[in-house]
Amino acid sequence: MRKINKTIAFLLTAILFSGCGFVGQTEQLPNMDTTLEWMEQAPVLEYDVPVISPGVLVDQIGFDTVSTKTVIVRGKTLPQEFHIVDALTREVVFTGNLEKAEYVEETGEYNSYGDFTAFEQEGTYYIECDIIGCSYEFEIKEGLYEELLEHALDLLHRQRELVTAADVVDICRSLSVLLLSYELYTQVYETEEGEIPPLMTELKNYVEELLLLQDTKSGAVMEGDVEYRTETVWVSAVLAKFSYSYQKYDSTYATVCLQAADRAWRFTEQQGEETEAALRFFAAAELYRATGQSRYYNAADRLGWDLSADRSNRALIFGILTYSSTKRRVDMELCAELMADLFAEAEQIAVEAQTDAYLIGNSVNDAGLEDIFWDTLILSVIDYIITNQEYATLIARHHNYLAGANETAGCYIPSAGGERELLQGITTSRFNIAGYIMLLSEMMSHGKE
Repeated sequence: MRKINKTIAFLLTAILFSGCGFVGQTEQLPNMDTTLEWMEQAPVLEYDVPVISPGVLVDQIGFDTVSTKTVIVRGKTLPQEFHIVDALTREVVFTGNLEKAEYVEETGEYNSYGDFTAFEQEGTYYIECDIIGCSYEFEIKEGLYEELLEHALDLLHRQRELVTAADVVDICRSLSVLLLSYELYTQVYETEEGEIPPLMTELKNYVEELLLLQDTKSGAVMEGDVEYRTETVWVSAVLAKFSYSYQKYDSTYATVCLQAADRAWRFTEQQGEETEAALRFFAAAELYRATGQSRYYNAADRLGWDLSADRSNRALIFGILTYSSTKRRVDMELCAELMADLFAEAEQIAVEAQTDAYLIGNSVNDAGLEDIFWDTLILSVIDYIITNQEYATLIARHHNYLAGANETAGCYIPSAGGERELLQGITTSRFNIAGYIMLLSEMMSHGKE
């Protein structure tokens, strides 16, 4: 992939964006119930785990009819073809070629890859390969991702329990992902009736919980007599971000949120340099986009020149994207500098994926589930800006990985037929739910452009 330097980043931000940034917008196989229940930190398998993990790895949740569809085959000896078999009739309905057989040192096996994107017939299937065996069943269904999104939003709703100050950072990080998803893929969330989208309704419920934790006089997030300074900066940024998107539905409530964001910022200013510069940059960028006030612009500009993009810094990436998306006057040189760094981060993810056995560049074993979702967010943003088919395909492969095409052949997006308790040591994560919602919305957006 060709590197994108600062000049090209400058031109992209100047030409493609409004202002500086984007505008939002064999034998019987086990049946897999695909009702989304929760996001896990480790796979929970709904079937009896075989002694040997399957050699034919596929997205066990399934595919939308027009989505990118891939299979990974691994073993000591690999065939040249794969066959899609109808799970009901046992008839072969599609045959494809396996390519790029490569030795994987850490597993001592070879991996090869097949693509069946062209196969769009609805139904339930499994993939069969000579020598290797069969995959678990999966579904191809029009509107599947819409169903998954609905389930994920329901899960997000059930995660909104009694909120304390200790939850604020996690909630704000999660809401920032969801608000960014709404900005990029508004068409995915809007209803035909023109009503407030369910996502925005749920976000408002979370915002109300945050407002209850804010002292109305000082602007600080408080619990008892304790002031939470880092949490206050996050609240400032998220309330301003929510206000910006929610104003078209209820300008009065949006104004209430913006005023609360301003109070939180004033408290932050009084604390001096005690909170992280990248986080203050994020808050200043959001407030500047929402208000146009020069004091926020000056703060964002001053802070921004001391920063460089680091994909592990969530607040910084959010701040860069907001600074780049405003229609207001910004420092174009700073904008290009920060966006060039972000392009480089996305390029690095793509480069890592080229040599990865599972086609994504990062594994749960090496990085963790949250980092994988974060990589998909960065790829989604860059794909939104430059419409790169390579990035779109890579994002779809991340879903395949999370849903079964991984080291353990386990699904990190568990399914269940009813209520069940969490396994010991496994906790739900709002951030991962938010990341999954954004991943789904990115894939759905390609059918709604």
